[in-house]
Amino acid sequence: MILFKMRIICVSVNSAAPVFYNLNTDETIWITETTPVAICVFNISVSDADNDTLTLIILNQSPMTKFSLSEHAVLTIAEFDFENVQDRAYTLRIRADDGSTHIHGILNIKIQNEFDEIPIISGPLSAPIQENQPAGTFLFGLFDVTDADFGDTLDYTLSGMHASFFKIDPSTGLVTTSQAFDYEGEITTFDLLLTVTDKGGNSANVSLFISLSDVNEYTPTFNQSTYVVLIDEDSPKDTSVIELFATDADFSQSLAYSVKYGDPWGFFTFDETKTNQININKCINLDSPDNHPSTYSLIVVVTDDGSPKLTGTTYVMITVNRNNDNAPVFGATSPNSTLTVSYSPYNDY
Repeated sequence: MILFKMRIICVSVNSAAPVFYNLNTDETIWITETTPVAICVFNISVSDADNDTLTLIILNQSPMTKFSLSEHAVLTIAEFDFENVQDRAYTLRIRADDGSTHIHGILNIKIQNEFDEIPIISGPLSAPIQENQPAGTFLFGLFDVTDADFGDTLDYTLSGMHASFFKIDPSTGLVTTSQAFDYEGEITTFDLLLTVTDKGGNSANVSLFISLSDVNEYTPTFNQSTYVVLIDEDSPKDTSVIELFATDADFSQSLAYSVKYGDPWGFFTFDETKTNQININKCINLDSPDNHPSTYSLIVVVTDDGSPKLTGTTYVMITVNRNNDNAPVFGATSPNSTLTVSYSPYNDY
């Protein structure tokens, strides 16, 4: 009996192609725009029935290169920004190769928006408002807010020591007054704190300043409707005649006085320094050939510096006291005139 020893060597034949288990059809995954760099976002499941060593590569990715492969893991290599329209969806074409055969799979990666941007407040941040405006008056152009997050919504609130004087629409940010204001009151400047918060809880705040504008609503008024004064004839220039008094309920008004009627000769004027005092501008001589009157009825006007300017009037009655400043004078006699002399029997001695 003859025995033979045989050695059989089995040679592997690469007869099976690699198989994707989670990329058989277009696979779609979602990641947030705040996903960090070097994070695995997807593990590729692939095998080969021949137990061959498989090589995985990304053939191409669009629109930008933001991913890489580490063995079977898909890793991020850059940050994402959903507000960039080109940075919202990616398509990766992946190949698995066993050395002789290969297959392709498609991985779609979509970027999910997150409200990660902080609102930005800009604008003048201050505005005037006239006094006496009714409650509910809008303050336009006070501020502007932008938020880079797509589709974000904002919530507006007011706080601060004067917040109760105003209202703000929490959705639109429109600011209105909650009452009418009087400039002659205690407050003419309002300090507010505006806070804007987005869906993601990101917030920004800024100070707002509202200033109250004075409206010229009150007419200046003299403390008397008529003033009566007596002056002497021949009083020198710049002699004080009378001091008038007027008030204006509007805050910080400057008053100007003038003679409007009753003095076409220019005898009277207001003092340049003491602007409410009437002075003599020219000496009044009642014995002048011009036959000047001895009484003057002046209409005096006081004007404020508001817009529009408002005026008040009063009457100043001035009487000039005639002086006995001329001695009697004999007139010239003719040759045939008769002089009559009276005699008193009383002795002057």
